[in-house]
This record gives sequence, C-alpha cells and structure tokens, in this order.
Amino acid sequence: FATYFNNMMTKDAEHNHQEILDLITRGVEHFIFIGSPVGHEQIEEELIKNNCTFVGWNSYFSRDLQNDSFSATEELIKFLYEKSGEFPKLIIPQMYTHTVRFKAFEKVLKEIYPEAMTANYLILTDELQWSENDFVAKAYALGYKAAKDAFTNSPAPKAIACFTDTFALGVVAYCHEHNIVIGKDIFISGFNNIEAVKYNPYPIASATHPIDESMEILLEQMDKKDPFKQTIPLKVNLRSI
Repeated sequence: FATYFNNMMTKDAEHNHQEILDLITRGVEHFIFIGSPVGHEQIEEELIKNNCTFVGWNSYFSRDLQNDSFSATEELIKFLYEKSGEFPKLIIPQMYTHTVRFKAFEKVLKEIYPEAMTANYLILTDELQWSENDFVAKAYALGYKAAKDAFTNSPAPKAIACFTDTFALGVVAYCHEHNIVIGKDIFISGFNNIEAVKYNPYPIASATHPIDESMEILLEQMDKKDPFKQTIPLKVNLRSI
C-alpha cells in the first residue's frame, strides 16, 4: 500500500479540490482528514462521485470523529472558578472566538453569572495562525503580553484560562518574573497538555486529546461507507499545587 500526506491549510477551496483530484488520479481510494479543509462540501461530493471512502477528525465531513473539547473546557473553567473563587479571564486571539472552547467558556459563565458580559472576561490577543512557522514562539509571547496586561489592570486576576498550553507558558513566565505564586495567587489552565506543561514545576491544568485512540478509530473507519459519527472524551489534568 502507499500513504500520501497532503497539507490542505490553504483557504482556496478550488485549490483544495484540485489537490483531491490529483490524489484520486494517483490511485488513492481512502482518505483521512485531520481537521476540515476549506471547500470540504465540494471535496466530499468528489470523493463520493469517485467511489472513494473518507473519514474526518474534528471536521465537518458526514463521516466524522470528534474529540469532546467542549466538555473538557467546561471542566477546566469550573476547576479554575472553584480554586480561585472568581471566574477566570480567558486569553484568546480574536479570530478564535467562534471555536468550541470559546463557546464552552461562554456557557459556564452564563451558568454562574447569567447577566455577565462575556467581553469583561476576555483578554484578546493579536492574530495567530495555526500554520505559522513560529507558532510556538508567537503564542508564548502573546501569552506573556496578555498576562502583563491583565496584572497591570486592577484588580489582578486570580485565575486565567488560556486557549492553548503555549499561551499558558507565557503567563507562567510573567508570573515567575513578578513573584506571583502559581497555585496560590493565580490559577492557570491551558489546553492540549504538551510536554512542557505536563512536566512543568508550576501547576498548569490542561486537557489531553486521545490521539492513540483516535488514530485507531480513524484507521478502522477510513475504508468504510456506512454512516459514522462518534465523539470521544478528553482526559482533563487538574493541577493546582
């Protein structure tokens, strides 16, 4: 068998369609999509027309595996609230305020403070594209700057939720430099539970995507045509001390 890897981060739907046609021409019969490329409706129609099978992971295809980021985010936000006694600030780029994680943040806020304005709990950062070559460095810098902005204002936050772990590491660096005790003065969460967070001496709550389990399911489903929709939970790592 042959395996083809194709990066479809482009926002050009027609370009992505042509990429799929090229793969079909090469003889590819089964497709796994990590995420959802722009123009996924047209892509799915093309795959069905050519009798190809497909499955998506956290995508918008009709055959689709979802990791439950919504529930994991809810649990992290509630954890920060319980530990700190106040609702956390959320560090997030403006461009991601449509995501599942943001919607979970909004839901928990409305459960606790029905009349609260979501904007009062946001620390919006500059844009950050997942495809950027320096994503980690930029996210770290944005997290650091967001923490600086948060602690410059009064009152200082007691809890901060970050869109990703890399933002959280920037917050940790700022707190360390300014003698803000993590796990006492401030409680922090990230997302994705990367190695730098998992083994960090400072407690950062996070959530782990079930990658191994997801890959097994995707490989099992890639050559099938029957209807498929499944959601699997994330493991939430609650660290406060």
